[in-house]
Amino acid sequence: MLAIEQEIFDDMLIGNFMKTTLHGGHGKRPLYPDFTPFVAKYGDNGRAKNYQELEAYFAEYRKRSPIDYFYKQFENRSVGIIRRLMPLDSRAYTLARKIYYRVKEI
Repeated sequence: MLAIEQEIFDDMLIGNFMKTTLHGGHGKRPLYPDFTPFVAKYGDNGRAKNYQELEAYFAEYRKRSPIDYFYKQFENRSVGIIRRLMPLDSRAYTLARKIYYRVKEI
């Protein structure tokens, strides 16, 4: 919690200086996409600490670059759908992930 309070959680996580465990829910879950962006990107870097501040954060992005914002929302929602439909340890998911990263390189 100290890393979150000091707004350095993202730095600690990226630098592999800490181990993070989520408690609750159903079994082991990855930190991304339901935890890391909210704590690290939006909380640490964007300083959005509640729902209203998070909405203001996204509104600023929409204002600055509406087309990029739309594209990123489309991308995030598409990835989320694929993650929900395919088991993360399946061949189909592995193939979809490889294709996704190859397309992102272009």
